Amino acid sequence: MGDLRLFDLATAVERTGGQTPDRQSALAKELYRWQRLGRVRHWRRELYSIAEEYGGPRLHPLELGAQVQPPAYISLTTALEWHGALEPRGALWTESRDSTPTSAAAARAAGDSLGAKLAADLIATLDPPGTVVAVGTRHGMSFQNELGRFRYRQIHPRLFWGFSQEVVASYVLIADAEAEVADPDAASWTSVVEVPIALPHKALIDLWYLTHGRWTPQVYEALQLNTSVIDRHSLEAFAQRYGLTPRVRVAYTNFENYAEAR
Repeated sequence: MGDLRLFDLATAVERTGGQTPDRQSALAKELYRWQRLGRVRHWRRELYSIAEEYGGPRLHPLELGAQVQPPAYISLTTALEWHGALEPRGALWTESRDSTPTSAAAARAAGDSLGAKLAADLIATLDPPGTVVAVGTRHGMSFQNELGRFRYRQIHPRLFWGFSQEVVASYVLIADAEAEVADPDAASWTSVVEVPIALPHKALIDLWYLTHGRWTPQVYEALQLNTSVIDRHSLEAFAQRYGLTPRVRVAYTNFENYAEAR
């Protein structure tokens, strides 16, 4: 598995002789044993990588998020933060979101009104800061490990577009000092990690699609959305491609009003 950054149990079974119930059970037990010994990292159900100490990769959280249930791409608030459309959102939540379901900071920013309350209610449904959110066509799920909190959201297959490969990390790899290297200049090389991430305007449309509530001007104001990062012509074209349902039309119109006022 040394050539794979991440692998699942099915891949391990295939590479060691094919699918049989006994082989799968035996490999599952071995992977658990190697996990206990620190040779294998277990990231979620049946998803593994070789430990760094044994020549495995150093995983980036966005890389793991995009590989939870492939094919998938990073989107929603995670993608907007990556592109700089959203600032870190920690100040928008109170310490306990369970006991205070609305965002007090957002309500103060927008004023004491019904619109402000609706905006705060919508913002409170967004994923907590630091959550890596990916979208794809399979069933939704969430999990947490030492790399962070992860969530996978389901979208309709006709919405699976509007992303590009982005370099999220690069690592300098050094050859084994004891190994014979024919070319001294090849003793080290750079490993680049690329992840599919939604374009900022597509991430915003995905957010409209998957977030319950009305995207009023107060929502954009409370989030302090950086409109300069979002290509408004591309946003319009993408919204047309998605289909201007009443919900999307309202969200788009209010975004335009917010952008014009900035």
